[in-house]
Amino acid sequence: MNKKGIVPIVIILIIVGALIAAGGVWYWQSQKVKPVESQKVEPVENQKVEPVENQKVKDETANWKTYRNEKYGFEVKYPEKWLLQVRDNPPQPPDCIQRTYLRKDITSANIDILIFANPSKIPIKEWLSQQGDEGPFENASLNTIFALKSNKSDSSSYFLYLANGNYVYMIDIVKSSDKAIVDIQNRILSTFKFTR
Repeated sequence: MNKKGIVPIVIILIIVGALIAAGGVWYWQSQKVKPVESQKVEPVENQKVEPVENQKVKDETANWKTYRNEKYGFEVKYPEKWLLQVRDNPPQPPDCIQRTYLRKDITSANIDILIFANPSKIPIKEWLSQQGDEGPFENASLNTIFALKSNKSDSSSYFLYLANGNYVYMIDIVKSSDKAIVDIQNRILSTFKFTR
């Protein structure tokens, strides 16, 4: 090819390249986030602001029943329509001195609170080891109370172990795939507290 034949091709390539570059710049500019227009904000001085302590926070457990166990020093709230049963010296598990059953209905198992004597006030992990349970456990908290949590994959429940005075409390929470039940279980647990 001669030089005269190459010059128009080069010019066309330069023009096409410039058009592609210009199109790319235009696209890039159009994708930028546009700045938000400033809004006028009114001063708060003339508005009445109620202090937090005077604001009413909805207590989702306000209409629930409260079970208070004076003998073993704890209380827990549970939904009004749920069933509560307390058994001294239940047949299972061995060495349990009291078992409190909280049930949605007669056929369901939801939360049990089992109490075991611990007159020597042995730390929870050591107490569990003496019971033959080596875990695994993870540190947990139940309303600022130190607990050990056992969540074995082969179990239908997970367990929280707490110590208070001369007792160990084992809270047995049945695993559920029903989000509503899990929510109620969590709210019940959020009301658990020691009374002495």
